[in-house]
Amino acid sequence: MNINKKPRKVHKFKEGSKRHRTVERLVLTSLALTSIFGINSFFFSYTQNKLSSSIKNVEALDALQTSSATDQISTIADLKRNYLICKSSFPSNCETYFTSLIQIRNRVKDYQIAFTETLGLSKEEPLYDIMSYLYKQTDIVAKKSFDLSFQEAKEQKISNASQYIELALNKKYSLSNYNSSNKNLISSINILYKDIDQWIEMKNKSSTLIPDIMKNVNTAYLVLVFSEIGLFLLVAIIDTLNNNIITGIKEVN
Repeated sequence: MNINKKPRKVHKFKEGSKRHRTVERLVLTSLALTSIFGINSFFFSYTQNKLSSSIKNVEALDALQTSSATDQISTIADLKRNYLICKSSFPSNCETYFTSLIQIRNRVKDYQIAFTETLGLSKEEPLYDIMSYLYKQTDIVAKKSFDLSFQEAKEQKISNASQYIELALNKKYSLSNYNSSNKNLISSINILYKDIDQWIEMKNKSSTLIPDIMKNVNTAYLVLVFSEIGLFLLVAIIDTLNNNIITGIKEVN
């Protein structure tokens, strides 16, 4: 009986060793799978954020393109209407025209802030230059037409259009300069909105397409799911093998 038991113990020992090596391999595999899971979790989070950012950027560009087209129409229409009112009795009837100049200056300043701080426009880009040029153009119109720049009006503590025109009546105003400078202003406004539209189109073409980002998100999600399932199965197999080893040791004893 003793002779018959010895081979049985050796067989159990070899089987246990084989199982132990298998468990070690499975543990190493699970560690590798855990690393993949961790790295892919970061990638999944990154692609999700990128997708969200891209969607917001596209929505912002679309909204800007629509609003700028509307602004161009309304700005030009208001300026032309107030130009005719002002011309009919120059310069005493130019309060609404001067108000239009202020609104254009404010709108340009808003565009500069929105483009640089929200849409990442560099101050070195041509679009920013045309914005700055148009901002200065309003001052040129005021100076050439009414002989009173915005800075000079500010220094004299003028707070509204009525006070400005009242002071301009005593200046060397010029109807001919008013006509030419207004024409140049309208031309600059049209150039600005044309450049804005072209800049938005360029950004839309150069930006990563949302379907491509979505594909990356889906791929990362599938890798997460399968790696998690694989990790769960490996842990279950390792646990089963360990339990069998313990059972085998008890049987030998």
